[in-house]
Formats: sequence, structure tokens, C-alpha cells
Amino acid sequence: YPVLARIYYGLGRFELAKLVCLTGLKIDPKMARLHNVLGLVHLRLNDVRAAIGAFEAAVAADPAYVPSHTNLGAITFNYRDYEASLRHFDAVLKVEPKNVNALVSRGAALRGLDRLSDAEAGYKAALDVNPDYVPAHFNLGILYQEYLNKLDEAVRSYGLVLQHERQNGALRTEVANRIKAVRIQIQNMKEVEEMMRQQKAQEAAQKAAEGQGEGAGSTETN
Repeated sequence: YPVLARIYYGLGRFELAKLVCLTGLKIDPKMARLHNVLGLVHLRLNDVRAAIGAFEAAVAADPAYVPSHTNLGAITFNYRDYEASLRHFDAVLKVEPKNVNALVSRGAALRGLDRLSDAEAGYKAALDVNPDYVPAHFNLGILYQEYLNKLDEAVRSYGLVLQHERQNGALRTEVANRIKAVRIQIQNMKEVEEMMRQQKAQEAAQKAAEGQGEGAGSTETN
């Protein structure tokens, strides 16, 4: 049943795939793979609630079933339930500790929970497994640019995205635009810092001049 359901799903015959899943689950209600395919079918039919129910049935049948934990992690993340998302990606990593997608997705959930140093460590853990993994470099760039204000490191991470990503033109365009924006931000910050330095220097010079003036005015002659 799982193979047949997958074939119909791949062909876009979603109602037939759904029928195969429901028929198979009547025979074996604990078939995790079939619950997972049914969840994917429900997503295609725009029934998110039913999809969640199917994925949850899959992990209830097999708590170590990675595809359904991954799907639930993604759905809960999209609904900003970052605690639930984190739990599901933790479950994936218990089974597959070097799953780079789960490491990055877990990092994104941690970022949503404002656990920024943990998120950074998660992205770097993915790069320890695969130094060329583009989503990890991209998410590090976002973390540095939008959350940690480490702008030089953001440019470096985005540069590594461009170095390793050759196929996704839309991503390359987005990253190139982000690099431009960060460089403008860096330049603006330098200009503000220079203005503040000059202002402090002027204030110091003015105070020094006022001090000299007061000293000259208070001098008495006999």
C-alpha cells in the first residue's frame, strides 16, 4: 500500500492516493509510512489539520519515524509554535544525529525562541557535518545580519552561499541583495561613528577653550 500510494501521489492523483492510504490503514492502522503519505496528500489537498493528524498518527505508531517528525517540525515552525518544532527536530536528531536539515531547522526553531547562541551553535554543527551546506550558511547570515548585528560575519556567510550555490538563481539574487544591504549598513555605521568621534573632539576642544578663558578672566594684578 505505501508504494502504490506514493505512485499515485507522485502522479498528482491525490484522491486515489488518499483512498489507497485509507484502505491500507484499515488493514494495518499502525503503518507509519502510510500515515505519512496520507499526511502529504492532505497537505496537497490544503487540509493542514488533517495532515497534522496523519503525521501525529505516524509518530504515535513509530516514535522514531523521521519523515513525520520532519513534516511536523516544519508545519509547527510555520505556525510559530517553536517549542513544538524544536521537540520534533530533537526527535529526528535522536535517530539521525548528523541530519543537516534537522540541525538547521532546529537552529531556526531556537532562533524563534530567542535562543540565539544555541541557534548559532546549531547552524555550525550542520557545517561540521557538511561545510558546503548552503542552508546553514544562509541561516547564519540571517542570524548575524538581523539578530546579532555581526555584520562582517553576515557578509562572510552570505559570500559562502554564493560560493557553494550554483543552481538556485532566486536565492543567489536574494543573497546578493542582502550583501549590498549589509555593506550599506556597515558604511552608515562607520559614518555615524566618525560623526560621533568628531562631535566628542569638538566638545572636548570647546571645554578646553572655556577652561582657558575662565583661567584668564580670574587672573588678578597688584
